Amino acid sequence: MLVDARSTTLFSSTAYARCDVTRLFSTAPREIPVRSMMWFHRRADFVVAWKVHDHRAGYDVVFLKLKTDSERPTWFAMHVDESAGMKGSRTVVGIANLVQLVVRDGNGCFYRQDSTEEAIRWLAAASIDPIDLAELREGWKSFELFDPNPRCPRWRRLAELPDADAWSGQQIWIDLLRRAIWVDSPHVPAETQGVACQDHPGGGGTSVAAKFILSSDWMVTTCHDTWSRLSRDTRVDELQHKGPTVREVLYEGIVEFLVDELIECALPLSTFGERWLPPTHWRWKELPRRGRRKGGALVEDLLAEVHARWLMTPRPELGDQRPRDLLAQHRDFVDFDLWNRERQWELTGRPPVPLPPHLSRFNGPFFGTHEIVIYFNMVRDLLRHAAAALMVGGPAIRSGLIANLHRHREVWLATPSEPESPLETPKYLINLERSRTPWAASEKSIAYDCECPLCQMMSQSKGITFGHFDTSGLDYEWPFSPMDDKADWEFANDDEESWSNAFHPAPGREGAAVGDPGPVPGTPESLDLRPLPPPSADMLGIWPMPVVMLHLACELRSLFRELEGSHDAEPMVRELRDGFTQLHDCVLDPGWVEVNGIIARMFAALSESERVAGEIQPVFTIATALDVLHNRLTASAEDQLTADEQSEDSVDSLPATIQETDSEAPCDDEPREQAAVPSLPQGNEGPSPEGSSPPTRSSLPPR
Repeated sequence: MLVDARSTTLFSSTAYARCDVTRLFSTAPREIPVRSMMWFHRRADFVVAWKVHDHRAGYDVVFLKLKTDSERPTWFAMHVDESAGMKGSRTVVGIANLVQLVVRDGNGCFYRQDSTEEAIRWLAAASIDPIDLAELREGWKSFELFDPNPRCPRWRRLAELPDADAWSGQQIWIDLLRRAIWVDSPHVPAETQGVACQDHPGGGGTSVAAKFILSSDWMVTTCHDTWSRLSRDTRVDELQHKGPTVREVLYEGIVEFLVDELIECALPLSTFGERWLPPTHWRWKELPRRGRRKGGALVEDLLAEVHARWLMTPRPELGDQRPRDLLAQHRDFVDFDLWNRERQWELTGRPPVPLPPHLSRFNGPFFGTHEIVIYFNMVRDLLRHAAAALMVGGPAIRSGLIANLHRHREVWLATPSEPESPLETPKYLINLERSRTPWAASEKSIAYDCECPLCQMMSQSKGITFGHFDTSGLDYEWPFSPMDDKADWEFANDDEESWSNAFHPAPGREGAAVGDPGPVPGTPESLDLRPLPPPSADMLGIWPMPVVMLHLACELRSLFRELEGSHDAEPMVRELRDGFTQLHDCVLDPGWVEVNGIIARMFAALSESERVAGEIQPVFTIATALDVLHNRLTASAEDQLTADEQSEDSVDSLPATIQETDSEAPCDDEPREQAAVPSLPQGNEGPSPEGSSPPTRSSLPPR
């Protein structure tokens, strides 16, 4: 909303686009030469300007009319910083694109006008779940893609909440107390996720897009009635103030719970080696299937049961919520947000602005995959440490054991899992995720000194490498799953019936005893370790080239493991490793002229493997992949030659006068002479570039 300085009458931004602005102000227009406003030198010959004080926003607005050759003049509004003058302002927006922004928090209401792009950026700032305007401004800084020290714009405090019905034009209202947003603009999407764009400071008309997503607590609406009903609601969600309590319970309150549960199990009296016999009064609550293991449950099964009880027991300190629900509630949101920050880092070439530790989002109940995996391993380590102490000292050491576990927890969180990366401790990785900072893996932690093809591919990749934890190390049962919805977990694990069938084998199974539940899922004896059939040549032919190279690297690594320890195989392994490195370079920077010689040498090394190790499966799979790579790279080269020949024929068909003119002024697009493509020798058709006849697929041992 813009303000007339004479009568303080409110006019919508669309009204300014339709009316003659000279009739709205008493001051006469003042013509300003273009040389004093250099940012308009490509858009207009000169500018006509007025300055009006916006009483609602609290700053001056300069109206600029650009005189161009167009019949319709172009109007702009620019906010003026009195301390720095007009040069201190960077925001130049069209009058018709001004958006009125209103933010309400526990300290009052605030107002400002901004462009459509900046309005979307303020919506993106809400993705950090701010509780007041100060935190919203921190979120705005986190979406500054290029300036490492951004200066956040000012907001005007309002005496009371305005009446939205009295306003017209584009409006966005953000209620931080009730996590609600009302959008009344055709240019701003009313969705919980979007893209905030920012122009590249280098110019060139390029821009970088940063994705954002709001948590499930937010509601975005375009309905004014819904917003009015929310604005009259005096209830405030208290979950946003519960963050520190949640982490104190999960990391500190767990210790006493674990010790008491283990004391109840009577470990010194019921443990026999790796087996554990439950006392008569003890019952399996969360993992009953583990108690039906043949020969008795293991001590690890007991620790898993105690772990599951902690996760599935509602805690009054958490508002009668289960720790498991809080851990998994926002995992997808945190992971998606972190992935967007990684993409932002790749596009801009610099790390994103981290969230300060004092924000409610940093201390709130937002857990991603990294912290869930670390928390799982921390709890298991505490359980093993406590069980070992109780086996020796018994229940009498309860008070001393609780204090010891608190110290052990802090030591564990401060100890790096990889000695090569002393800074990457569990606590450091957790704080990275909480501050929405991607984990940029160091070169030492990636171990690029390995000579296997997989590590070589990683070392040759361009750009930064991000580290991630997966959930494959977590136990398979529902209490330990990072999924928020149990239906999704059942679908991902082939539903509950398939798990039940694994514990209740069909009658007549050879070697099955009465009441034997069979192997426990997730244990080595329950896994189907039969290898999958290798992909066919037709399948490899439709895979993307990088995927085919990854498949070839995996098969080469399997072959190297088969030949490990054989001195006769060292020359062959060296030849295959060097050949893969050269082939990888050719795929990255297509040098199809050299591909035939590389593949021929790799085929010759493969034929040597038959003499050294006999018939092994990786040899045939590697040969299939090399055949596919040779055919695809050769076909690509032939297509390029055909295109060049057609280009030459089109030049020959031009009139003589045009050909003479082109010959006098050669251009950069003139076709270059292409070298002949050598063909891969087949059988005994001729010598190879190295003087030997490499084997083809037909000369290799049959599959």
